[in-house]
Amino acid sequence: LADTTRTGTPIPADSLVAPASATPTDSSPSIQSNTVPALHPPTAAVTYYFAEGYTGQAATNGKVTYLETLNLLNPTTAPAPVTITYYFAGQGRPISLSRMVGPKSALRERVNADVGPDRMVSAVVHSTGKIYASRTITRVGVKGDRLDGSTSLPAAAPSQSWDFAEGFTGAAF
Repeated sequence: LADTTRTGTPIPADSLVAPASATPTDSSPSIQSNTVPALHPPTAAVTYYFAEGYTGQAATNGKVTYLETLNLLNPTTAPAPVTITYYFAGQGRPISLSRMVGPKSALRERVNADVGPDRMVSAVVHSTGKIYASRTITRVGVKGDRLDGSTSLPAAAPSQSWDFAEGFTGAAF
């Protein structure tokens, strides 16, 4: 598969690595019902939900820069139209953007560039095509050193209750 950034710069297909959860030999616990199964491609239009992201900047908070990216993969031979709607925690109206993910390619949408710095943001990704989506958040220290990062699958539906694993609120997280 070809991979392009939002500006269309190709990234070699051999540099793409499938997530460990996509391998048939994965021994991790089964995926909960509110996530998108990694092994089966969508068969119709899809809507994915990403809760609670943040585009905070070290220049503002004095500790950490958060770089958020939506990763959109189109495994089909047809282009896939995508609408991304961003919602903000008490900070204004939603923003909707339209994108096209080319055939057999990936698009890395930079949330920071879309919504600006220091925003608590959720995203809804909708496509009439057969796409996959994930979100990556990378945390970078004041000196530009990478502290950590995480990639997560979306929820397949909104919910009023969620289970979250243990978290840590130190400067490196």
